[in-house]
Amino acid sequence: MIIPIFILAFSTWIRALIWFTYKYAVTITVVKTGIYGLWLKWGWTSRTLLDHAAKETEKLKNEVRERKCRLRREERKKLEDEWENELDPPLTANPTFPLSRHTSKAPENYEMSRLSRNTSYETV
Repeated sequence: MIIPIFILAFSTWIRALIWFTYKYAVTITVVKTGIYGLWLKWGWTSRTLLDHAAKETEKLKNEVRERKCRLRREERKKLEDEWENELDPPLTANPTFPLSRHTSKAPENYEMSRLSRNTSYETV
């Protein structure tokens, strides 16, 4: 069983013969069944098929890109709306200590913050 595998793997002549036989059989099948006649009748060439496939592929890619962009815009809008709703200041907010837009709704005193080694800011 292993010898035929080695012969196929290392013999270029055997592989060429098998490939020739396959291509010949496929060509005869396509011509005898009339598929080749239809191909000629419709006027298809490999170039027109390639161009058509490229156009269809580009159209599908553009649809996916537009859908992804629309979903990102919707998600961004949703997050921005949630962000704005979270950051609505209470009516009695002290203008001296504005609400934090980064961590919580608690008033933030910039004089009481200092840099920490592990985090960007540490509130004291």
